Amino acid sequence: MLLTAENGRQLVQMVEELRPDVVFIDVDMPEMNGVEAAREIFDIDPKILKKKL
Repeated sequence: MLLTAENGRQLVQMVEELRPDVVFIDVDMPEMNGVEAAREIFDIDPKILKKKL
């Protein structure tokens, strides 16, 4: 499955709902930048940013 988010807030919501194995994040996103989104995603699931393929 490949999905795109319009902004960082939407990305965080999608991760909460869908619990993907991999997330690619653009650093320059509206509403919430990629770094802030990555921090929130890490709070949701600390393993999501460390999973090995």
